[in-house]
Formats: sequence, C-alpha cells, structure tokens
Amino acid sequence: MKLSPPTLVPSILLSLAISHGALSHARGVTRVTIEETGIVRPESDRNDKTLLDACSVFVPTRAQVIRYFAHAVPVPSIVTSHGRYSPCASTGKLTFADGFSGTWILYSDGSARIDWQAGGFVYLLYQPNRWRDPFAPYDQP
Repeated sequence: MKLSPPTLVPSILLSLAISHGALSHARGVTRVTIEETGIVRPESDRNDKTLLDACSVFVPTRAQVIRYFAHAVPVPSIVTSHGRYSPCASTGKLTFADGFSGTWILYSDGSARIDWQAGGFVYLLYQPNRWRDPFAPYDQP
C-alpha cells in the first residue's frame, strides 16, 4: 500500500528519518516564499520600540531560508521557547521535494516551527545559519 504525503504525519516522518540517518543529506526544498522579515515574534512585546528596532535587522535572504530548511533537524519545543530564545522572526511558506508543505516561522536564534498543511507541526534547529542575529551569540562561530 502506497501512502501519499497528506496521509502521513510529517513530524513523525522527520523523527523516523533522523533515527535512521536519512537526514544526513540535505532535504530538497522546492518552493519558499518569505512573507514577513524583521518582525517581533507573536509571544514577545510587539509594541516594544527597542525590540522592533533590533529585530528589523533580521532579514534572511531566500537562499538562507532554503539552506536553513534543507539542513534543519527536529528538536523539542523548549529549544524555541527557552533554550535559544530570540524575539526576532520571519515568516513564510515552503514546499519540500517529497510534497510536504506548510507555513513557517523562523527565529533569528536558529530555531523554527513548521505548521504542516496536512496537519501537525515540528520545531527545528540549524545552528550554522548565515544571517545576523541582533541577540547574538547564536550567530557567532
């Protein structure tokens, strides 16, 4: 029985892929759109002028976003809320070569969340990103 992408739970597939080493190679990203950059993440104070000014410099390029999602690995949600917290974000949509698609929010600290179009979500991390994080040291070697 062959299952099409919408019938499978993407976050489970990512977990299985990691446990079997399938993510040792870059994952194909076929489409990326960037909707917002340099914004303050929803759970932070979006009226704080200091945050608004600092986050305005977080403007990852399309190439950086593609590289990020091609290499990022699943992590527990605590990574995006406590472990590497940054108030700066960018948002958009993406589609992978395997047909999975969704909306994303990418944080300047190198963590992200994808909400799958088919349902569910996954938290991700890719540390060697190549953008400026106004709340370093996350962008430091």
